[in-house]
Amino acid sequence: MKRKRGETRPRAFVLMPFDEEFDKTFHDLITPALEQAGYEVQRADSIDDQQNILKDVVRGIAEADLVVADLTSANPNVFYELGISHAMRKPTVLLTQSIEDVPFDLKSYRMIRYSLRFDKARQMSEKLTDVAHKAITGNIGFGNPVMDFLRPPAKANHEGLPGPQEPLVRPEDKKEIDTEQEKGMLDYVVDGVKAL
Repeated sequence: MKRKRGETRPRAFVLMPFDEEFDKTFHDLITPALEQAGYEVQRADSIDDQQNILKDVVRGIAEADLVVADLTSANPNVFYELGISHAMRKPTVLLTQSIEDVPFDLKSYRMIRYSLRFDKARQMSEKLTDVAHKAITGNIGFGNPVMDFLRPPAKANHEGLPGPQEPLVRPEDKKEIDTEQEKGMLDYVVDGVKAL
């Protein structure tokens, strides 16, 4: 998955179940939408290397400029891989056919809902192309629980992966967290009254 010399196209890596029912979604809807926006598109099962597939997934995420995660069917492998993407602070687009497949922790994030009905399927492709194009041009923001709730952003190491140079929770934040954990119910009532 290393970039070839002179390669300039950004990369999109797709997280979705390796299941025949998702192949048409990948090949007919997601890939053309991302290619139209200018991306080279891959998912782990399209890599020919004969090695541990998780290695391909982690490298695919690390080397991607954009990650697309299809949460349809609430596949545990996809959620695990999405967690890796979030930890690496990768711009990630969430897709789903049903909001019921999305866990509570992610429901507050925007996602592209889609249908496989003939008259509706192309709407997802159009929306994905728009979001992917905006990602290339820097005209869209991305968030996830790691980026939104922990500071500061991790510095990248020599391979472009988040490095351990910066703690995810600063000492002054930890003190605030520890203080919050020591509070009892009456402490919160007093804080509420003081705020009035």
